[in-house]
Amino acid sequence: MQRLFKFIYNQLPMKTTQNSTNPDNRVLSKDYRPSKNFHTSDLIWQEYAQRKISKNGWEYMQPIWDKLGAQAAEEMDQLSMDADKNGPELVKRDFWGEDIEQIKFHPAYDRLLEIAVESQMFRVKWEPSLRSRFKNEKHSLGFGSGYLFAMAEMGQYCPLCMTDGVARLIDRFANEGDKKRLLPRIATKNPDELYTGAMFLTEKAGGSDV
Repeated sequence: MQRLFKFIYNQLPMKTTQNSTNPDNRVLSKDYRPSKNFHTSDLIWQEYAQRKISKNGWEYMQPIWDKLGAQAAEEMDQLSMDADKNGPELVKRDFWGEDIEQIKFHPAYDRLLEIAVESQMFRVKWEPSLRSRFKNEKHSLGFGSGYLFAMAEMGQYCPLCMTDGVARLIDRFANEGDKKRLLPRIATKNPDELYTGAMFLTEKAGGSDV
């Protein structure tokens, strides 16, 4: 058997490297240029946003979206891959053996959360003065940030959307005490103070159709 393998190996072509200059091996076109800013390079988004959003709303969100667009095109790309390869870790006990039941996230995940908070995808909708100022377009402004964020990181945007959904439920159905306690933690500018939403299922086989 060993002789057979050696014979087959000796019949294989010795060339093991590909010619990178061969056009057939090129994945992207030679003149490909990656975007440096998803906000400014997306002309369809630009046209739509300026047509659907008021001048006041556009002027307020423009610098925020410009910053987010650059982060989504560059910084968030690597952060997303790092967070994807390093999932959350359940820490059941501390050094002394005490039960703590904490979830430890990779620093890349935490940084993505910071960017989300900075984008004001929640704040522009749930901070009292801003939601009053942009009463008729707060959802467009918030989801505008979400659109740019999700172009780089869709995995984290899922719980962020659930957070926004939780805020709506609190705003509509919670008592005044809970509103004052919870909504500021969603509209916060401080990522360390942010409360996030989640989907809790009662059946083992539950999925996105719940």
